[in-house]
Amino acid sequence: MSIDRVEFRQTEPPRLEDDTACPCSLRPLMSWCRAKIATLSQSINTVALFSLGFDLHRMHRWARAADPFMSSHTFPGVKIPTFHFATLPTVTSEIYYYHRDEGPFVIDNGEGSIFAYIVDMLRDASITPDNIIFTSSTKARGNFTLFLNDALGEKRVHEKQYTLQRCAQEALKNWASADKVNVTVQARHVVCDMMSRYFFGCADTDRSLSFAMTTFFDYIQARFGQKSFDKTKISDAREKFWSAINTAFANPQSLAFTLRAKMQDVGLTEKETKMMLFSLFFAGIDSTTQSLIYLIYECAKDQALQHSLRNEAEKVELLILEALRLFPPVIGVDRVAREDCELVSASDGSQTVYHKIAKGDRICPAPSIIARCPFLFPNKPNEFIPARWEGNTQSLISLPWLPFGSGKSLCPGWRLYKNFTEFFLTKMLQNYSLKLLSTAAPAQTGSFINKLSKEVVVTVKAHEH
Repeated sequence: MSIDRVEFRQTEPPRLEDDTACPCSLRPLMSWCRAKIATLSQSINTVALFSLGFDLHRMHRWARAADPFMSSHTFPGVKIPTFHFATLPTVTSEIYYYHRDEGPFVIDNGEGSIFAYIVDMLRDASITPDNIIFTSSTKARGNFTLFLNDALGEKRVHEKQYTLQRCAQEALKNWASADKVNVTVQARHVVCDMMSRYFFGCADTDRSLSFAMTTFFDYIQARFGQKSFDKTKISDAREKFWSAINTAFANPQSLAFTLRAKMQDVGLTEKETKMMLFSLFFAGIDSTTQSLIYLIYECAKDQALQHSLRNEAEKVELLILEALRLFPPVIGVDRVAREDCELVSASDGSQTVYHKIAKGDRICPAPSIIARCPFLFPNKPNEFIPARWEGNTQSLISLPWLPFGSGKSLCPGWRLYKNFTEFFLTKMLQNYSLKLLSTAAPAQTGSFINKLSKEVVVTVKAHEH
């Protein structure tokens, strides 16, 4: 396969000084890339491509040296193919259209994938019971699609509309009664409460779901970032989470009970349905939480933006699109090449191969870098400007930088993110005014899930109609 019309500057990745630096964190790599992109010419034909090759055995060696909890972990003796971290805007359509039959890059959660690595970490900490299974087979993904279509389909969301609106309204009312609100803390409570009401049929009153998911995510982030973590916290969190799942599965009034029955009708076991529900929670809660924090931050610092959107609820979609562009949920998207690929330059009339991706190699596009490139977004690409999407809200499937992917490989967190965020933002903008208390701009951070480096604290006041 060839991709032409690309003028390139080939660059070398940063050198790792010693084995104490684990590339799994990717922070040095990402900061290096942002600096590189910033120094590139504004020419529409100038792009950058970089790659870093390593195998997971070496990565695990780094991890064990820095993380005492890795010492007892065992890994299969299989060499992992080369990883390519790509920021090449011109080829993002080929990278992201992995779900199409003619595309060269496909989802693969097997050995060597980030998914498999996370599953290993979950099992290592006994977060998932032994009888909960994870599989990446085509059949399993098809079943998961059926599950998602039912759980988060338009009809189901419409049925739960009142529940979601009430949850958002109660949270905002509580926020307005406080002198100030730490959104960084409260946003997860809101998302977990929405999830609990939506799937379990009850509010997360004691915040047990919020506690459990916060503990799980903190553990995964610590492992990715090579930091120590007190694993004794996990036992209580695990008990609270799976107790809530089991209670919901036994409650005929809950959506979880309905989903279990429907999945059994298509031949799935209760274990498989539990795995799907856990996967949805795990994939959706933290990404939705961090994105909601970022959206509230952008709204709270811009009174004019709040005013312009107050009576135009349909424009909330513009906020979400712009937030996805500047603040994607993850720093990279893991895919595998199912055929040999050659990225070529044809600007001078000849085809010169400058980078090869072999069949079986993994490629990890970096959405936050791709979407800041003037090649794709010439109008102030580093600024939050929702209006850039007005009249141009093209089909999501055609957005080459979409961090959730698309098609049948769409990330399960997308529907949860879109539906829950839309409900909350609409209520917030229609009925409340926010003001940012801190003027210091936070940077993006996080070892896998994108986060803001500083807490977002705001005041929330009821808007006088």
